Amino acid sequence: MKPPSVPRPAAAAWLATLVLLLAPGIFVSVGNGLDVGNVLEALLFGAVMQGMATLGALIARREPRNPIGWIFCAVPGLVAVAVAAGTYAAWADDHHPGAPGAGAAGWLASWTWVAGLAAYALLVPLLFPDGRPPAPRWRLVVCADLVVIVWIASFAGLSHSPPAPVVVATAVLAAVLIAAGLASAVVRYRRADATQRVQLRECLFAAWAAFVGFFAISVLVPYEALYALDYALLPLSVGLAMLRYRLYDVDVIIRKTLVYACLVAVLVSVYLGGVALVGALLRTVTGSSGTVAVTVSTLAVAGVFQPLRHRLQAGVDRRFYRSAYDARAAAEAFTGRLRDEIDLEALRDELLQVVTSTVHPAHSSLWLRTATIAEQPTVEQP
Repeated sequence: MKPPSVPRPAAAAWLATLVLLLAPGIFVSVGNGLDVGNVLEALLFGAVMQGMATLGALIARREPRNPIGWIFCAVPGLVAVAVAAGTYAAWADDHHPGAPGAGAAGWLASWTWVAGLAAYALLVPLLFPDGRPPAPRWRLVVCADLVVIVWIASFAGLSHSPPAPVVVATAVLAAVLIAAGLASAVVRYRRADATQRVQLRECLFAAWAAFVGFFAISVLVPYEALYALDYALLPLSVGLAMLRYRLYDVDVIIRKTLVYACLVAVLVSVYLGGVALVGALLRTVTGSSGTVAVTVSTLAVAGVFQPLRHRLQAGVDRRFYRSAYDARAAAEAFTGRLRDEIDLEALRDELLQVVTSTVHPAHSSLWLRTATIAEQPTVEQP
């Protein structure tokens, strides 16, 4: 039986992350009003978390046995649970101290986000991209990471005022294990072939930059927006590797998503702009508007749909999937020259050149079947 396009747990985690991030934001905005700075920070943080969940769903769709996809699904979900539970607990403390479940919500918010971010920082550098450590001896580091994640979650959930020496020791141990994971990524990069090195280069640089950036932000400017940007470095690099270097072979899905997202945005703009402009023009000329403006805008959207889709597809392919774009252009150019070329040897050489430059095979050859001219039937003379 063919597996579903997206595993149900991954789809459920993606949807739960979206709901749990949106609901507290709407609740706080309605209750306390809108603050531009807080809204921008919340939008940035939510975009980072939802983008990570989207990457996780895509990876889980392609490689359901790879833990990287599930980590990218689980981490935003745990952070979203902490945000929603913390919002409810804060509301209960301020307005309804006896609200049911407020204590449980506060306890849940105290450790879920810590566990999620610890798992992200400790496991992703060590297991990326195939979900396995680079060598069997690195499995000890994986076991140590899991123990530390459980310890951090338990410590955060059970201790209201942890002793400072324990906090410092835990932070130092986590930093050492994160550095070990980054070192394993360097080892993996050095042992990889040319294709894997291209896929890993940006991701390795982003992981190291995020590691250094986290401590720099914590010491110099501990702002939430900067933390969100720091968390986004690795997911962004993974997304670019998926687009440009076919990491996990989900580039087709991402390209289609980009094309249709841009297409919907442009068509909605055309439709709404057409309704507004045509409606204003009709009000000026005839004093009425409405149905005619909607009709004209609908016809405009229908007319530009296919040409716009083709242009967006070509633009996305040219920017993010250059090899396929060049291969298609070379094939179309060869087809055009095929109509005018009559030299069979020249056609043979050019065809082999096009195949070599576009498909990059290890070896290419062309076999032409020898054609024979059938003998004409003899005609008996009367």
